[in-house]
Amino acid sequence: MTSIEDFQTLFDDISMELSWPLNHPETLADGGTFFRDVVYAAPWGFRPLMLDVRLPKGSGPFPLIVFVHGGAWATNGPTITNKIYRKMDMFNRFTAAGFAVARISYRLTSEAQFPAQFYDCKSAISFVRHHAELLRKDPKRFAAFGDGVGRQLVPFLSRPGITPDCAGSLGATEGPTPGPRVTHGR
Repeated sequence: MTSIEDFQTLFDDISMELSWPLNHPETLADGGTFFRDVVYAAPWGFRPLMLDVRLPKGSGPFPLIVFVHGGAWATNGPTITNKIYRKMDMFNRFTAAGFAVARISYRLTSEAQFPAQFYDCKSAISFVRHHAELLRKDPKRFAAFGDGVGRQLVPFLSRPGITPDCAGSLGATEGPTPGPRVTHGR
Protein backbone atom coordinates (compact mmCIF):
# COMPACT_ATOMS: atom_id res chain seq x y z
CA MET A 1 0.00 0.00 0.00
CA THR A 2 1.25 3.51 -0.85
CA SER A 3 1.46 6.09 1.88
CA ILE A 4 0.72 9.79 1.71
CA GLU A 5 4.44 10.43 2.22
CA ASP A 6 5.19 8.37 -0.94
CA PHE A 7 2.79 10.55 -2.94
CA GLN A 8 4.32 13.72 -1.50
CA THR A 9 7.80 12.49 -2.46
CA LEU A 10 6.57 11.73 -5.98
CA PHE A 11 5.01 15.20 -6.34
CA ASP A 12 8.13 16.85 -4.94
CA ASP A 13 10.22 14.99 -7.52
CA ILE A 14 8.08 16.01 -10.50
CA SER A 15 7.17 19.55 -9.41
CA MET A 16 8.82 22.56 -11.00
CA GLU A 17 11.93 23.79 -9.27
CA LEU A 18 11.11 27.47 -9.58
CA SER A 19 14.34 28.62 -7.92
CA TRP A 20 16.65 26.50 -10.10
CA PRO A 21 17.36 29.16 -12.81
CA LEU A 22 18.21 31.77 -10.17
CA ASN A 23 20.80 29.46 -8.66
CA HIS A 24 22.24 28.17 -11.96
CA PRO A 25 23.20 31.13 -14.19
CA GLU A 26 24.99 30.63 -17.49
CA THR A 27 28.48 31.99 -18.09
CA LEU A 28 28.61 33.69 -21.49
CA ALA A 29 31.47 33.65 -23.99
CA ASP A 30 32.25 37.31 -23.22
CA GLY A 31 32.61 36.52 -19.49
CA GLY A 32 29.20 37.90 -18.59
CA THR A 33 26.50 36.05 -16.68
CA PHE A 34 22.99 35.22 -17.86
CA PHE A 35 20.10 34.32 -15.56
CA ARG A 36 17.56 32.81 -17.98
CA ASP A 37 13.86 32.19 -17.26
CA VAL A 38 13.98 33.13 -13.58
CA VAL A 39 10.54 32.84 -11.99
CA TYR A 40 9.85 36.01 -10.02
CA ALA A 41 6.23 35.17 -9.15
CA ALA A 42 3.85 32.26 -9.57
CA PRO A 43 0.28 33.57 -9.34
CA TRP A 44 -2.14 30.75 -8.65
CA GLY A 45 -3.96 29.67 -11.81
CA PHE A 46 -1.55 31.42 -14.20
CA ARG A 47 1.74 30.61 -15.85
CA PRO A 48 4.84 31.47 -13.82
CA LEU A 49 6.04 35.02 -14.47
CA MET A 50 9.65 35.13 -15.56
CA LEU A 51 12.49 37.50 -16.14
CA ASP A 52 15.94 37.29 -17.70
CA VAL A 53 18.92 39.17 -16.29
CA ARG A 54 22.18 39.59 -18.13
CA LEU A 55 25.25 40.90 -16.31
CA PRO A 56 28.46 42.24 -17.78
CA LYS A 57 31.80 40.68 -17.01
CA GLY A 58 33.06 41.55 -13.53
CA SER A 59 31.97 41.37 -9.95
CA GLY A 60 29.65 44.40 -9.86
CA PRO A 61 27.55 45.75 -8.40
CA PHE A 62 26.15 46.96 -11.71
CA PRO A 63 23.51 49.58 -12.46
CA LEU A 64 20.40 47.87 -13.82
CA ILE A 65 18.21 48.68 -16.80
CA VAL A 66 14.76 47.01 -16.80
CA PHE A 67 12.98 46.51 -20.12
CA VAL A 68 9.16 46.16 -20.11
CA HIS A 69 7.86 44.77 -23.40
CA GLY A 70 4.91 46.02 -25.42
CA GLY A 71 2.28 44.10 -27.32
CA ALA A 72 -1.02 45.99 -27.10
CA TRP A 73 -1.77 44.41 -23.69
CA ALA A 74 -2.49 41.10 -25.45
CA THR A 75 0.61 39.70 -27.18
CA ASN A 76 4.39 39.43 -27.12
CA GLY A 77 6.84 38.80 -24.35
CA PRO A 78 10.23 40.06 -23.27
CA THR A 79 12.17 37.73 -25.57
CA ILE A 80 10.16 38.37 -28.73
CA THR A 81 12.12 40.66 -30.97
CA ASN A 82 11.62 42.45 -34.22
CA LYS A 83 14.08 43.80 -36.81
CA ILE A 84 14.60 47.05 -34.93
CA TYR A 85 15.34 45.28 -31.63
CA ARG A 86 17.75 42.91 -33.37
CA LYS A 87 19.60 45.92 -34.82
CA MET A 88 19.60 47.66 -31.43
CA ASP A 89 20.95 44.52 -29.73
CA MET A 90 20.03 45.93 -26.31
CA PHE A 91 21.39 43.11 -24.17
CA ASN A 92 24.84 43.21 -25.75
CA ARG A 93 25.13 47.00 -26.03
CA PHE A 94 24.01 47.74 -22.50
CA THR A 95 26.12 45.01 -20.92
CA ALA A 96 29.15 46.10 -22.99
CA ALA A 97 28.64 49.56 -21.44
CA GLY A 98 28.69 48.05 -17.93
CA PHE A 99 24.96 47.78 -17.22
CA ALA A 100 22.98 44.77 -16.06
CA VAL A 101 19.81 44.31 -18.12
CA ALA A 102 16.56 42.65 -17.06
CA ARG A 103 13.68 41.76 -19.36
CA ILE A 104 10.45 41.07 -17.50
CA SER A 105 7.20 39.38 -18.42
CA TYR A 106 3.75 40.16 -17.11
CA ARG A 107 0.27 38.68 -17.47
CA LEU A 108 -1.47 39.73 -20.67
CA THR A 109 -5.06 40.98 -20.65
CA SER A 110 -6.32 37.57 -21.80
CA GLU A 111 -4.86 36.23 -18.53
CA ALA A 112 -5.74 38.98 -16.06
CA GLN A 113 -7.39 42.40 -16.02
CA PHE A 114 -5.55 45.64 -15.30
CA PRO A 115 -4.01 46.47 -12.81
CA ALA A 116 -2.54 42.93 -12.72
CA GLN A 117 0.08 43.97 -15.30
CA PHE A 118 1.18 46.83 -13.06
CA TYR A 119 1.34 44.51 -10.04
CA ASP A 120 3.40 42.03 -12.05
CA CYS A 121 5.93 44.69 -13.05
CA LYS A 122 6.16 45.97 -9.46
CA SER A 123 6.66 42.39 -8.31
CA ALA A 124 9.50 41.86 -10.81
CA ILE A 125 11.24 44.99 -9.56
CA SER A 126 10.75 43.92 -5.94
CA PHE A 127 12.20 40.51 -6.80
CA VAL A 128 15.29 42.04 -8.41
CA ARG A 129 15.77 44.36 -5.41
CA HIS A 130 15.31 41.45 -3.03
CA HIS A 131 18.00 39.46 -4.88
CA ALA A 132 20.28 42.44 -5.57
CA GLU A 133 23.33 40.79 -4.01
CA LEU A 134 22.96 37.54 -5.95
CA LEU A 135 22.26 39.44 -9.18
CA ARG A 136 25.20 41.80 -8.44
CA LYS A 137 22.89 44.78 -8.96
CA ASP A 138 23.53 48.19 -7.49
CA PRO A 139 20.34 48.81 -5.48
CA LYS A 140 20.65 52.58 -5.84
CA ARG A 141 21.21 52.79 -9.61
CA PHE A 142 18.42 51.47 -11.73
CA ALA A 143 16.19 52.65 -14.54
CA ALA A 144 13.36 51.23 -16.62
CA PHE A 145 12.07 51.71 -20.12
CA GLY A 146 9.57 50.00 -22.35
CA ASP A 147 7.85 50.07 -25.67
CA GLY A 148 4.11 50.20 -26.34
CA VAL A 149 2.33 48.96 -23.22
CA GLY A 150 5.68 48.74 -21.47
CA ARG A 151 6.08 52.46 -22.05
CA GLN A 152 2.66 52.94 -20.43
CA LEU A 153 3.50 50.76 -17.42
CA VAL A 154 6.95 52.18 -16.62
CA PRO A 155 5.79 55.62 -15.36
CA PHE A 156 3.52 53.91 -12.80
CA LEU A 157 6.50 52.00 -11.45
CA SER A 158 8.27 55.12 -10.26
CA ARG A 159 5.30 57.03 -8.89
CA PRO A 160 6.14 58.40 -5.47
CA GLY A 161 3.72 57.45 -2.75
CA ILE A 162 2.97 53.94 -4.04
CA THR A 163 1.73 52.19 -0.95
CA PRO A 164 2.23 48.46 -0.28
CA ASP A 165 -1.48 47.76 -0.92
CA CYS A 166 -1.05 49.35 -4.35
CA ALA A 167 1.99 47.22 -5.19
CA GLY A 168 0.16 43.88 -5.22
CA SER A 169 1.13 40.76 -3.33
CA LEU A 170 3.02 38.66 -5.86
CA GLY A 171 6.57 37.44 -5.50
CA ALA A 172 9.12 39.03 -3.19
CA THR A 173 7.13 41.66 -1.35
CA GLU A 174 9.45 42.28 1.58
CA GLY A 175 12.16 44.89 1.51
CA PRO A 176 12.29 48.30 -0.12
CA THR A 177 10.41 48.71 -3.38
CA PRO A 178 10.87 52.29 -4.56
CA GLY A 179 10.53 52.46 -8.30
CA PRO A 180 13.18 52.97 -10.92
CA ARG A 181 14.00 56.24 -12.62
CA VAL A 182 11.62 56.71 -15.54
CA THR A 183 13.02 57.05 -19.02
CA HIS A 184 10.48 58.42 -21.47
CA GLY A 185 10.91 58.21 -25.18
CA ARG A 186 9.76 56.62 -28.33
